Amino acid sequence: MRLIAKSPVGKNLKMVFTEKIKYEVKKLSHQSCCVYKNIGVEIHHIKPQAENGEDKLENAAPLCPSCHEIYGQNPTKRKFIRESRDIWYEIERL
Repeated sequence: MRLIAKSPVGKNLKMVFTEKIKYEVKKLSHQSCCVYKNIGVEIHHIKPQAENGEDKLENAAPLCPSCHEIYGQNPTKRKFIRESRDIWYEIERL
């Protein structure tokens, strides 16, 4: 099931990554948050769909519910989230 939300301008937006992408993000992160390293993640759009962010692996980051709440809607933290994700994926590959 896909969730639908309204953007500020009234467009319908899909708010869910495919199951395949969610699985891949969880696998790459060992189901851990890329910031706090907590187990149990939500898959976050780094660039929101309302700003033409895509439902692709490159735009997905594993965040625990706390980080999703803190960083999720903060556009100034996008670079931080992307870098944290990339570093965490690299550590998890070792």
